[in-house]
Amino acid sequence: MAAQSALLTLVPAIVIAVFAKPLLTFLFGTPYIGAAPIVVLLMISTVPGAAAVALSLLAVVSDPRRFALASGSSLVVNVVVNLILIPPFSGVGAGVAMVISQTYLVAAFYWVLWRKTAELNVAAGTAEHA
Repeated sequence: MAAQSALLTLVPAIVIAVFAKPLLTFLFGTPYIGAAPIVVLLMISTVPGAAAVALSLLAVVSDPRRFALASGSSLVVNVVVNLILIPPFSGVGAGVAMVISQTYLVAAFYWVLWRKTAELNVAAGTAEHA
């Protein structure tokens, strides 16, 4: 499900990233061409973001405590990376921070589900031997 979500966002993200400059020019005028690298980074972040959304639904139902830990730690990662990258790199730093935090979030939700699956497998093996 996560892979399918990521794949569904991949094509539109690539199209928008490739045509970022003409889109920005058309929508907002030539002064906004400089924002094209930020748009590209935000489009890159949509791919792990889509996978994270798909995994979040499973994670919150299967293990609410670890889901909260994953979500909270992702917020901390986002804030810290933004504080580090925005002062020297401005909007591009914020875009990179978004890519990092969305990638972290999908990995954190995967970890939640991996841990829960491992626990259920151990419980099933214990019940099988009883």
